[in-house]
Amino acid sequence: YSTGASQWSRITLLAVCLILAVSSVGLYLFARDSYSANEIRHLIEQSYNSQRPGGGRLYRTGYSPLANTSVVQSDLGKAQILLLDYPDSETRQRLQGLLYLASGNWQSYVESAIHFSATMREEPEVLNNLGASYLALSEKDPRYLLNALDQLERASQVSPTAPEPRFNLVLTYRRLHFQRLADETLKRYASIDSGSLWYQEVTAGSSDESPLLDQLKLAIESNDSREAERVFERNPDLFRRVVRQYGQADSQVPPAVLHFITSEMQRRYGDKTFSAMLAPLLTEDRETTIALRQFVTQGAELLVKGDLTASLKTYAEAEKLAEQTDSLFDRLWIDLNKVDTQIRAGQFDPARETLHRIVSVSRQNGFRWLMGKALAIYGSTLRLTATYKEMLELVTEANQIFQRSTNMGREIEMKL
Repeated sequence: YSTGASQWSRITLLAVCLILAVSSVGLYLFARDSYSANEIRHLIEQSYNSQRPGGGRLYRTGYSPLANTSVVQSDLGKAQILLLDYPDSETRQRLQGLLYLASGNWQSYVESAIHFSATMREEPEVLNNLGASYLALSEKDPRYLLNALDQLERASQVSPTAPEPRFNLVLTYRRLHFQRLADETLKRYASIDSGSLWYQEVTAGSSDESPLLDQLKLAIESNDSREAERVFERNPDLFRRVVRQYGQADSQVPPAVLHFITSEMQRRYGDKTFSAMLAPLLTEDRETTIALRQFVTQGAELLVKGDLTASLKTYAEAEKLAEQTDSLFDRLWIDLNKVDTQIRAGQFDPARETLHRIVSVSRQNGFRWLMGKALAIYGSTLRLTATYKEMLELVTEANQIFQRSTNMGREIEMKL
């Protein structure tokens, strides 16, 4: 019996030693993998933190100005080599995704995310970085803006206090020309990140707006058309706002400057919107036009406050005044703004009919900017369209209109 017991003790001891040996190997492998993961993250970190996909921000990065994007190729190459030996796991998927982002390979990140687990795909980090990747891809194909919107809205719902999705949503809404949604999102973003450099960037206005307007006035007064065209090209959006804001308050902008701006819009972009916007303000209908446009502004403000009934009543007052003028633009302008309230109130059928009419009439009359605005709203929700394909086509056409304005301006500037 003692001999048997002795043999059993030796067998037990050998088994324990074997288990300890295997465990040691496991601990070694775990420590090695953990060390490799940390080293890979360290090699990726600098390039990841400096990336600004489409002007947006990746998850948990410090502020980096747009002009400072940099990629440390040697470090990323080392990280990729280390990753080749890393065991196939969720951690490897995460690290490879970060490597794609750090190198600015947005398409590969999007494609790799398809293979993430369902749990990973619902993480705010993944949702935000997917949205930011689509935002970058949209610079070449505007259709990706809808993909960005979907991911970023989900990220904001999953993590309401995360600043990155809110920041990226503001950019996305602006590029889709959903200005009201952009403004509302900016307010929510301010509540969680108003003290950051990111917030300063997204709210920054152009500091040279007043000097540019003064330069344009001087060039026109001096009959220097070439200089006037160059000044205009530096910030067409500023001069669009000058026309839009004319008549809303005491304006010191000379009529000659206004006529120059509207003629440039038509010459460069084939857009008659701003000529039609300005025309009634230079006639005997000026006071009536100002009053009806003030009603339109009030209607939009009431919508933001959530008073839909009062908003619709205000637009009805604007419509009464519009009957006293011959301004086609103002009738369309009232309808375009009223549609937002109709959509919020769930009145999708009348909203759809109104948008269809605005697009058709604007197309016939060369109101390209107005048509782009209507198309953007039309493609903002599936409740207004029959299919996702139609929604995508509307948004794409809207973005093509606005992008064409920018690109044509650049082409003309190069020729001057």
